[in-house]
Amino acid sequence: MVSGAARKWRIRCEFFPILYCATVSNLLFLAGILNLMPMMVLILWGGGYVVLVFSLKKGVSFQKRELCFYAAFCAVLVYFSWLLRGSHFIFYNNFSHWVVVVKDMLLTDRMPNFEDSLIEFQAYPLGSSLFLYYIGKLLRTVDACLIWGQMFLSLSAIFSIAAFLNKKTDTAFLYQFFSAFTVC
Repeated sequence: MVSGAARKWRIRCEFFPILYCATVSNLLFLAGILNLMPMMVLILWGGGYVVLVFSLKKGVSFQKRELCFYAAFCAVLVYFSWLLRGSHFIFYNNFSHWVVVVKDMLLTDRMPNFEDSLIEFQAYPLGSSLFLYYIGKLLRTVDACLIWGQMFLSLSAIFSIAAFLNKKTDTAFLYQFFSAFTVC
């Protein structure tokens, strides 16, 4: 399905992980305005399974470049899943404020507003927090799952840079693959 959409709309496969994150965040934002966030999580989850089943029945074919990209992305995801298992936050600072926002959204099933005394910075942009709310609802609300979701967002952005690399040399892609381990 992804491969077919990439060919139909001429979108490179490197952009699909970050487009997925942005789409989930935008749909959850609209659902949050309408106070339908838990229902939207179920719709997105169920819609994902429908697309997966449809793709498997249709028969998906990947090009070599796409297959290499998805294999590298999945390999890094598996590595960080193993690395982050059982991790938790020791303290909260200005850079981990998203955790407080996400945990508040997971407890109340709504976006934070001016009445929330837990959240000090009221003008906090909710883009990444909404995606992490989705991850928290699907997996678990433990810190390791939320950190994994943040890592997924970061890797999606890092791997989208591969679209701008020279594809004639495979070494550029390998450099990016190994730099993801260093950056994250």
